[in-house]
Amino acid sequence: MLNDIEFITDYVFKKALDKNQTLPAPAAVYEVSKNLHEMINKINLVANHYLALDFTEEFLQNSSFGTPKDKWRYFLNEDMQCLNNSIRKYIFSLNSLSHENSFGSYLNELYKSKTLYGFVRDKYNIGLVQKDNYLSQKILKAKKQPFGVLDIYEEKTIDLNNFEQREELQNNLNRKNEIFKEKLTEIRKYICEKYILEDIVYMNKIWSDDE
Repeated sequence: MLNDIEFITDYVFKKALDKNQTLPAPAAVYEVSKNLHEMINKINLVANHYLALDFTEEFLQNSSFGTPKDKWRYFLNEDMQCLNNSIRKYIFSLNSLSHENSFGSYLNELYKSKTLYGFVRDKYNIGLVQKDNYLSQKILKAKKQPFGVLDIYEEKTIDLNNFEQREELQNNLNRKNEIFKEKLTEIRKYICEKYILEDIVYMNKIWSDDE
């Protein structure tokens, strides 16, 4: 899970956080770091809240939701939805990183902008647990797409019926989060090296005045 987000983060950061250049919109860079931090928190929520339970836990018993699995599924899906919302925000902010002043972004080198925007806004889903306890996903293809290709996503399922499978996914999410924490450190360091506080405050004021 999250291979697509790791892929686009790695691709965009390598190009955008060039030490020899300064991105022209400091507020956009700050927005990426803020949304990345939020996404890290939501990944932690999914991994370490309801995911890796064995259904014998006392708080799952005698619930108005039905069986222990029903309550588990309900709250895990709530956590997944929080993560999904934060991922969408992160992708949209990541799409603003470019060394050009107006058009183009590094994410646009991977997926056509209009296609990406429509898919992420309307269809992207990092995961939803169905009644059969399979987690269904509709995510970005983790590879550069030929120019103009509209088929930028893929559908996957993850079996969560066994505790070992749920624990494996938990471990996977925690490992991914360590990678994203390193990326957060990287972009925060870039911000500190390239900008002063007034740069970000000034750009945020311009954006607010335009709204």
